[in-house]
Amino acid sequence: MSDQEVKRLQVMGQLVERVITQGQAADRLGLSKRQVRRLLRRYERQGQPDW
Repeated sequence: MSDQEVKRLQVMGQLVERVITQGQAADRLGLSKRQVRRLLRRYERQGQPDW
């Protein structure tokens, strides 16, 4: 697993636990809020997705 994938998993975990907002997750990952919502849906459906 690459460093980027590990970072995404950490940030998505924080997002699910409501430690950070979608906007903060987007900033940390360098993505748009819409992309973060898509990742969040996939994360919730599959657990640890294959990025």
